[in-house]
Order: sequence, then C-alpha cells, then structure tokens
Amino acid sequence: MKNLPESKLRKLIIVAICAKAIAVTSSASPILFPGNGHYYEFINVSLSWDSANTAAQQQTYLGLAGHLTTVTTVAEQSFVYTQIYQPNVPATTDAYAAWLGGYQPANSAEPAGGWTWTTGEIWNYENWGTGEPNDGVGFSLGAEDKLAMWGTGFWNDFVATSFGAPSVGPIGYLVEFNVVPEPSIVTLIGLGAVALTIVARRNERL
Repeated sequence: MKNLPESKLRKLIIVAICAKAIAVTSSASPILFPGNGHYYEFINVSLSWDSANTAAQQQTYLGLAGHLTTVTTVAEQSFVYTQIYQPNVPATTDAYAAWLGGYQPANSAEPAGGWTWTTGEIWNYENWGTGEPNDGVGFSLGAEDKLAMWGTGFWNDFVATSFGAPSVGPIGYLVEFNVVPEPSIVTLIGLGAVALTIVARRNERL
C-alpha cells in the first residue's frame, strides 16, 4: 500500500468510503414524496409503539435517518396514505392501523391535549377519525397516548402496547427518512478527509 501512487491511494479511499456508505443504507422500498424531499416506507411488522419507534430510528436510507412518520400537511397525509399505506392495507377499514410518530407526554390533558411529534416538529395538522382521540373509552389497558393511522387514513389514539391484530392494534408502522444525514455516514466522510490530509502531508515531506 505504501508504494501506491498518491492518485491511486486517494481513489481507493474514496471508493471504500462510498462502498461502506451504500452498504449500511441500502434499501429499495422507500418512496420519495417530492413535496418535502423525504422518503417513506410501510413496515409490515407488528410491534408495540415503543419498539416500532426504536426500530424506525435504527433504519437509514441513502444516508437519511429514519423515524416514525410525522404528518404535518394535507399533501403529506394524502401521499403517505395513498402511496405508502393504502396499497399495503388488507382492507381500507378501521380494522387495520399503522403507528405514526405522534404521542402524548405524561400528564397531558386527555384526550386531546399535548400531542406532539417525536421529531419535535410543530403539531399544526390533525386528521382524527370521528370521535377521536377518545383516550380509550370502554378500554382498561391504559391511556391511549400513541398515534396510529387507520386503514381509512384517519388517525386514532392507541394504547402503546396494543398491536398485532385487526381491531386490536397496529399491524405495522410507517417510517419517514428525512434530510438529516445518518451520523455514521458523516463519520465515514470525516475519516476519509483525515486520511487524505495525512497522505497530502506525507507527500509534502518527501
């Protein structure tokens, strides 16, 4: 390696960085919403809201960080439902739902107080179903303080541990990949820059 020309060494470093970046973010499923430049994907795996939230944050796509989907405009709601979720729903009824990134912090006024997004975005849009949120009227499993999208596209508040069966809880979760670079990719690029600097300084001494 030490006998390689500088130009070839530079190319090898860049190729290695790019190959690693592609390997850790490879995916073919997410779909782009031109309205905000974000990608979205439905994951058909039954998890509690907390587990789905963790799983979403561990995903990346094209160097973009994943999180449970946040819906802040009518256009985004329409896209996420018609392009991402509806094609994967067994029936467009209230028998199926998918987790979104909305939740109520502890001690929020029930049923509609304090709703927020996991990303910290402003809660300025809602698409609740008729009579929702209702904080689990008729249920005894705990507070319904997590957000999901029904098969009809409307929102419902759910108990965080409800999942896995029609009419009981979400059958999956919706992931959004935003424009914030995945930290591991930033680190790789930084390491590559350091390596190139070292090579340049070594050549200056020769």
